[in-house]
Amino acid sequence: MKSLPAHAIRSLVIARKKLVGQHVMLENQIRSLAVVFGVRLPRALSPAFIDQALWASEGIDGLSATMRGLIAARAAVLSAVSAIDTDMKKMAKASSVGG
Repeated sequence: MKSLPAHAIRSLVIARKKLVGQHVMLENQIRSLAVVFGVRLPRALSPAFIDQALWASEGIDGLSATMRGLIAARAAVLSAVSAIDTDMKKMAKASSVGG
């Protein structure tokens, strides 16, 4: 039987994996929307990605709102992944100090 800390770590790993999958899905949706309007977005994660996505949707009411929503969701997912990473580091540090 696994210990409670082992279950906690496992739950963080699973949650992180799911969030990273959602992050990739959101970026792919943003890219596919931009391609419809003739804009190819970079694959690398960078501020240029968001700038180009917003530029591509500028002046197109439905697309602009959609892009802003997807970009906000992407930012929220990235923030959640970062929070999980922080928790995992704390748990790893605590287990190495205590073990």
